Amino acid sequence: MTVIMRQEELIAQKKREIEARLKQNQQQKQNKTSSPPHHRRLHPHHPPHLISL
Repeated sequence: MTVIMRQEELIAQKKREIEARLKQNQQQKQNKTSSPPHHRRLHPHHPPHLISL
């Protein structure tokens, strides 16, 4: 019986870790969308002065 309880504890701990990670990812995503837009390049090989904004 104690083995089952230990497994349940490990599952609950893993669930909390995953939920915390998801919450952190959502916050990071929200911070990215609220930050000012960056200058975007069309292609990494194009110099920035050739790109109109």
